[in-house]
Amino acid sequence: GGGAGAANTGSGGGGASGTGAAGVVIIRYPTSTVFTTASTLVAAANGYVGVGTNNPQVPLHVAGSSATNAATSSIRYINYGGGSSVNQNTAWSGPVTIYSEGDIMSRGSVISTSVNAFSDRRIKDVIGLSDNKKDLDLVNRIQVTKYKYIDSIGVGNKVHTKVIAQQVEEVYPEAVTYTTNYIPNVYTLAQSLKAENGKITITLNKAHDLNVPDKVKMIDEKGVEIIANVLQVNSSNSFTVASTETPVKLFVYGKQVTDFRAVDYEALSMLGISAIQELTQRITALEKENAALKANSKTQNDAKYNELKAQVDELMNLMQKNGIKKVKEEQAMPASSETAR
Repeated sequence: GGGAGAANTGSGGGGASGTGAAGVVIIRYPTSTVFTTASTLVAAANGYVGVGTNNPQVPLHVAGSSATNAATSSIRYINYGGGSSVNQNTAWSGPVTIYSEGDIMSRGSVISTSVNAFSDRRIKDVIGLSDNKKDLDLVNRIQVTKYKYIDSIGVGNKVHTKVIAQQVEEVYPEAVTYTTNYIPNVYTLAQSLKAENGKITITLNKAHDLNVPDKVKMIDEKGVEIIANVLQVNSSNSFTVASTETPVKLFVYGKQVTDFRAVDYEALSMLGISAIQELTQRITALEKENAALKANSKTQNDAKYNELKAQVDELMNLMQKNGIKKVKEEQAMPASSETAR
């Protein structure tokens, strides 16, 4: 933003120098030309944050976009209000709504009109063309799998037809990356809780497969996430974590892992294009071979036909000659004895 900002809080009315409603924090940049609303940053009472809007509709609601186009080597664009755009021309440009110097992670879908990736030759050290034959072999070794997510509450229960990262990694490791995330390896409601002295002892109705000092993600009855380290494993279905929270109910999601795998589906798509090119080359070669076989077959068939026709004609000629001779012989024979008497 432009200029210095001032944070205004309170329960009075609005205005450039006024304060927001009770429980609302408003930061204003009066000289900013980026956002159409006077309030640049709003933290609402429900925990939602609005940038360029006084009424955030989601946990992070960004409205408006930069007045100038941006060009950078690491950028993502997300806009709840649909304010950003990308021009459809050979030279990419577009007003920026969210600028990120690093990666953006989402547990849900990322929905947009289009996705553009930097691919300018001038930023690449080109090694050479990919081997189509090898790529086709890789494609044939990647297993497309039907599955459902364990986290049916957060992700849904529909069937997906995609790949499994561990299997892709065995075949095409370049398409798999690692990050830190939580896995639903427990995924059950706690049977009982005991919170005291900065600790929570949790008992489940199933084995938990947790160890000290695993970091565990849990969700309380209000939907608030609680992240805590395992201090002690009491039994196969009970453990104690370090936390000053006092939840009434607790859903234990699972532990944090540092080898959480993600698949680069763009890399798989390009591998598929290379494989299609190999198949196209093979189809073209087969079509040429088939055309040559047809032409050769026609030539051979024509020659064989002509040879058979000549043989048939010769046979017909012989039959006609023999037939005529027989008729003449019958005419030259003497009358029968009965006729002679």
